[in-house]
Amino acid sequence: MRLNIPPLRERMEDLPDIIHTIIRRLNQGGFYIKGATHSAVTKLMKHSWPGNVRELHNVLERAANLKTGDYIDADEIPTFDSPPQGRFVPQQVLSTYKDRMVTTEKDMIISALKESKGNKTKASEILGISRPWLYAKMKKYQLNETL
Repeated sequence: MRLNIPPLRERMEDLPDIIHTIIRRLNQGGFYIKGATHSAVTKLMKHSWPGNVRELHNVLERAANLKTGDYIDADEIPTFDSPPQGRFVPQQVLSTYKDRMVTTEKDMIISALKESKGNKTKASEILGISRPWLYAKMKKYQLNETL
């Protein structure tokens, strides 16, 4: 049976889940990382990932070695050079960058709320944002209190 797994650049909506999984594996290997901040995830989503998940793993491991707090922040993520012209041509654009960012942010908030069993303080810590900012985002995405 053959499995066709698309490259990471074609499934950017999966990036937050993949980041979470890699961080969990790094923690099993001796690191202590609570997660990645929203700004770090945003920076990671701007890269085209020609090295796929292996490149992402290496970037996160490097960031884990450089981090100063409990979370990987955008400062620990390297600045990526833009890919050479003509090298990366997306086959199909499923949504705009803004749509993907909104979807990803909303999914991250839902995931953090589920992980924290609805505790907004813990969810804001997981996301690396303040509690008032979490409430504002929940209102923006119309996430009710029953999550």
